[in-house]
Amino acid sequence: MMRKFVFLGLLTSALWAHALAVEVLLIRTGSYDNADAIAAALTAGGHTVTIVDDSGSGLTIPATTQVVFLQGYVYSATAAQVAAWLNQQGGRGLVTTEWVVWYAASGPLGSLLPVTTNYGYSYPSSVAYTQATADPMMNHNLPNSFSFSGEYGITNLAPKSGATVFYSENVYNNAGVAGWELSNGARTVSISAVAQNGYALNSSEFRQLLVNAVNWAATGTGPCVLEGDVNGDGVVDDADLLIVLFNFGNSCP
Repeated sequence: MMRKFVFLGLLTSALWAHALAVEVLLIRTGSYDNADAIAAALTAGGHTVTIVDDSGSGLTIPATTQVVFLQGYVYSATAAQVAAWLNQQGGRGLVTTEWVVWYAASGPLGSLLPVTTNYGYSYPSSVAYTQATADPMMNHNLPNSFSFSGEYGITNLAPKSGATVFYSENVYNNAGVAGWELSNGARTVSISAVAQNGYALNSSEFRQLLVNAVNWAATGTGPCVLEGDVNGDGVVDDADLLIVLFNFGNSCP
């Protein structure tokens, strides 16, 4: 019995570790670019990051991408591509920092973000994020409240109906981090701060928050692929086992 519990514990740990390894496409533009520092934070958290330069003429989203990370300026063509990518299949995710809400609010991507901007913007020396909704993935390795430099920018973000505010901020007393699960199971996360090296990214808690946001965005509901469902009826049961047993040992010519 003890061996069984040990095995289950190891299996659970392995599955959790696997869930933390997310394929991230980080889109870099020329405006307030900080892609390398963000990539370093996500990589340190266990994710695999591919950086692509966006010149506004369109880009390719690799088939293996689970989460797109947008920061800085967003070209309209890119916003449309990312919106179409999110709508094509559940289980995909998007994480944005605050500039994206300004640039993409009126386009197709804006309708998929969990927040709207109230056009308030400031450069506080310190911002405090306080947990508003408990979530084991978004709160992983984070205290109930933490502070970081907001000198590169904080935007007043208001959550949309149905969105979840995971962390509130003390500058505008509004959404610091909000998430939304779309009808197809894709997930989007918006963060009210600029992820800038030398400022917010100096905070280990803020870097962990980016890692957690990617984790949450990647775990939406995707198409169900049921291992062991041999006859394709949506359940693994005796019928599947009998098919395997009756065909045990067979091979292709």
